[in-house]
Amino acid sequence: MKSSNIGYLSTKKLIYVGIVLIFVFGFLFIFVFSGGQKAVIEKKSLSKDSSIIKSENTTISSLQPLDGYIYKTKSMGLDAAKEFIKDSPRVGGEKIVPDNFDKNSILTKSIDDSSDQFLKSTNVNINNQHFFFNQTIQGIPVFNGTLGIHLRNGNEIYSVDGRLVFNQQLGEERISENEARDIALQKAKLDARNAEHLMIAETNKYVFNKKILNQEEDETNYVVLAVHIENKDQNTQLFNRDFFVDLVTGNILYEVNNVRHAKNISVSNTENGLTRTTNQAAVGDVNVDNIYSWLNSFYDYFFNNFQRDGPNGAGGLMSARILPPCANAASDGIGNIELCNDFITQDIVMHEMGHVIVGSSANFNAGAEGSALHEAFADIWMVPFDHNWIADKPGGGIERNIQDPLALGYPDKLFSTNWECGGELGSEHVNGVVFSHAVSLMALGGNRNGCAITSIGEENVLKIAYQALTKYLTSSANYLDAYNAMNNGCNDLFQQGSETCASVQAALVATEIDQQPAGTQDSPICSGGQEKTPICPTTTNISPSTIAVSPIPSSVCLGNCPTEIPGPTSATPTNNMVTIAYPSTVAPSTLISINPSISTIDISSGGDNKQKGIVGFLLLILAIIINFLADGRDLIFSFIHAIVNFLGNLFK
Repeated sequence: MKSSNIGYLSTKKLIYVGIVLIFVFGFLFIFVFSGGQKAVIEKKSLSKDSSIIKSENTTISSLQPLDGYIYKTKSMGLDAAKEFIKDSPRVGGEKIVPDNFDKNSILTKSIDDSSDQFLKSTNVNINNQHFFFNQTIQGIPVFNGTLGIHLRNGNEIYSVDGRLVFNQQLGEERISENEARDIALQKAKLDARNAEHLMIAETNKYVFNKKILNQEEDETNYVVLAVHIENKDQNTQLFNRDFFVDLVTGNILYEVNNVRHAKNISVSNTENGLTRTTNQAAVGDVNVDNIYSWLNSFYDYFFNNFQRDGPNGAGGLMSARILPPCANAASDGIGNIELCNDFITQDIVMHEMGHVIVGSSANFNAGAEGSALHEAFADIWMVPFDHNWIADKPGGGIERNIQDPLALGYPDKLFSTNWECGGELGSEHVNGVVFSHAVSLMALGGNRNGCAITSIGEENVLKIAYQALTKYLTSSANYLDAYNAMNNGCNDLFQQGSETCASVQAALVATEIDQQPAGTQDSPICSGGQEKTPICPTTTNISPSTIAVSPIPSSVCLGNCPTEIPGPTSATPTNNMVTIAYPSTVAPSTLISINPSISTIDISSGGDNKQKGIVGFLLLILAIIINFLADGRDLIFSFIHAIVNFLGNLFK
């Protein structure tokens, strides 16, 4: 009877063991084939410049690392970007990428810095890659629905910017595309002076969401037809606009005026008919010959310094038309400019052609800060030709004093009372000076708003601006995006933590560009925002660690520096370790155990803890089985104990 009972218990134990083994191997199967636990980006790994604006149907995000990178993949290059999308990591529990984005997006642009001729010409050898995806809903591209993923070393993602829609619902179309074309053309004829020369050059269907465009709080997904209308008659005023017609109601929801107030050059005077083209000798018209010379210099500068073939980067025509007196100048953003004969200076020509550089790179949207950035970068591209930060006025005088904005009543910071709210026509020339002023401070140096900025020189700052414009900024950018782009551009060219990049950041902080809220297109002063005292950068980060040492140095801190350790005499990074030497009198113990003379701190990412947790879990399960068979301990309590230990290791 007794041996029978023992046999019964043994069979029962074997059943329990079988259940446990099934659970273990089932867990392993799920872990291996699903990629393991849910992907997570820890908030503590992100810098203060990161932001996530989560609304009911949209998410606008900008993720920047506190140090190093924010996410590491197993795949490399484009596959790494796709793996990030598929993993869809959460930040603080929030999704930043919609479900199935890998199936509902299109790769629209990719850039490999290792093959960039501009970087090679400056002996900058970096292997960063930049991938830009456009979201689609039911196969229709979302206008401005972009996800930018930036990575280095093949699989270290160090910056992510997204403006994405989480609501997949679309309205039922009631207006035909032909009707939408007619609606747009009628509106264009009302706006244009020479309506008989207008033509529809192109149409595209989009999902249009005002929220991700930073225009309004409206998160509705409108299905629109974007109708591109141009005036091709060279003898009439430039006209180049996009009209977004709602295919449900027929209303025009949005308009973009592409006319902004390859050595292939053509300059013509409409009054006397004189024209000068590429390699042609002077024609004897002062304005024609001057503009030809300036455009020639413009091409040479960008080709020699950035290996860029013309303003549009593809050898396109650089065309200028001189009109009768009218006190105006304009660019259509694709290579054509026109100037009234009473409105011609070198600065104006370079500014208008600078719009083509901007339009063929980031092509900022027509919004308060989008338009301001368009004007700011156009002003920046005036500088290399006369080497000053002043926009000349036709007939003499100063139009904009970029290095001293207050002298002419322009804003010198984001919270300036001179900022023009509302995005009215012309305000972009005023508000754009805040950003161009920040760039001038980088070049010239100075003390602003409590920050001391060391000059990095005109040449360096123009390289950084070009890298930011062509690699990081997108059409929906605002000033906060420009802040991150300039910092990333500097890190690419001069290394994160360098004095050069500290000066770049100091100038941006001094002008309060870092205080621009994410997902908005106007200064916070327009909506009652509170100005904060700038926190000027005073420390230099030592890559690749999270340790920061002051310039003297006098202190060292970990992460966000909750506690400082006084008195380091040196800090030397080696791989994922940093060795810090201290005077023998210092023996702090609040953060780490430190030898009084030399301390070595392991600053590895801790990613192996998850693998250790899994291995520990399996070992615990095996220990339970052995222990249970040996002495009959209660399996359930042992199993719970194992789970607790596993979770503790997994999320350590």
